[in-house]
This record gives sequence, C-alpha cells and structure tokens, in this order.
Amino acid sequence: TGIKSNTVGGAQGYRFRVTDGVNTAIIDSPDRLIYLSETGFAANGTVYTIDVSVMLYNTYTPRTMSVAFSTTSRLPDCVKT
Repeated sequence: TGIKSNTVGGAQGYRFRVTDGVNTAIIDSPDRLIYLSETGFAANGTVYTIDVSVMLYNTYTPRTMSVAFSTTSRLPDCVKT
C-alpha cells in the first residue's frame, strides 16, 4: 500500500519525512506517492509519523502537518500538506 500526499498544483516534487521515533528517513519523490518499504526500517506493529514538504519554484515549503499511524492499522490514504 502506498502513502499519498494531497495533490499540490505546480508541485515539482514531494519530500516525505518518515520516523518511527528512533529512525528517520527522508524520501524525495517526483510524485506524491511513496511506499513505507522505501524507508529501510518498515516493520509490523510500529507507529510511524510522516510529514510532507512540497517543492514549488525550486524550494521546498515548510512542513505544515503530520500524521501518525500504526502498521497494525490501515495505512492512511492521504497525508495533508
């Protein structure tokens, strides 16, 4: 299951920050979709926090919202930015 950000018009890319409280991964994506397996530390029964920054005009925007979820529950369809 993928993790998606909201679509942002004019976005040149998306930067996802994923943390499990110990490990943190920064994943740059040309589109709004990533997979938890891209972190290298995905595991069942773990709570993750994800936030997203959007590249506009060659600059990443500040992160404005994060979402937390557990791999024992359904993954969120959307990460609000």
